[in-house]
Amino acid sequence: MSATLIVVGILVLAAGAVVLVVDARRRAARRRARQAWAGHHSARYAEADPVLTGQWRYGVFTRGGSGRARELVSHEHEGSRLYLFDLERGGGVVSTVLALQRPTTSDTVLELRLGSSAASPESAGAESKETG
Repeated sequence: MSATLIVVGILVLAAGAVVLVVDARRRAARRRARQAWAGHHSARYAEADPVLTGQWRYGVFTRGGSGRARELVSHEHEGSRLYLFDLERGGGVVSTVLALQRPTTSDTVLELRLGSSAASPESAGAESKETG
């Protein structure tokens, strides 16, 4: 009986190690792809930025805190700044964000999401103010 449990434990441990290796390779491939995309578009790449996400107040940033930007690509064009990053909270990616920061202020908020994602109360209020 104990030999069987030891064998099962070793198999579970081996399966866990395989899952960790596959996940690490997948993340490394995603990182390389985003770095290549940034290089192709004359943009900057950074592995992480813990401060950037605190600049926005709507949409995905209203739920669960500002989080941390991972796999960040940033590009400046005609005074506007474009950011593409994975939003990480609690050690996991919760969303991929494409944000545009303009040099002038604006009351307009444009948020696009899949139909399966519920809008936050804050962004719903912003949408109704803009359309109404």
